[in-house]
Amino acid sequence: MIEGPSQTYPEGRIRLFPFQQEFWQHFPAPSGWVEGTWPLTQLRYFGEYLAHLNCKTVLVETHYIDRDYMYDTATFYARNLRSYRNFCQRLHFFCEAFDEARWRSLLVDANGGENVKVA
Repeated sequence: MIEGPSQTYPEGRIRLFPFQQEFWQHFPAPSGWVEGTWPLTQLRYFGEYLAHLNCKTVLVETHYIDRDYMYDTATFYARNLRSYRNFCQRLHFFCEAFDEARWRSLLVDANGGENVKVA
C-alpha cells in the first residue's frame, strides 16, 4: 500500500493469466451489483470475439488511473448514493502465450537491456 496525505492507496500490480473465453471469471461482479446477472452479455460477447481473434494471454493492470473513467465517475457515479472507486483495471490481450518471466524479459529487452522495476 502507498500512503498519501490522508488516504491509503492500493499499489498497482500486474497480473497475467492464460486467456479463456470465460475470462470474466477472473473478475467478480462490482460491489453493490444488483442490476442483473453477472457477467453482462457484452462481456460474454467480448470473450467470444477474443477467442475468434485467437487471444492467448491476458495482462491486467490492477490499479489504473484513467482520465475517461475519472470523468465518468465525476459525472455519474459521484452523484450516486453508492460508493465507487476512482480507479479501474486496464486489460491487455495478446495473441502470444507467455508467462510473467517471459513478459519481464520482454520489458528488459525493450529497455535496451536495462533492468526495470515492475510491480
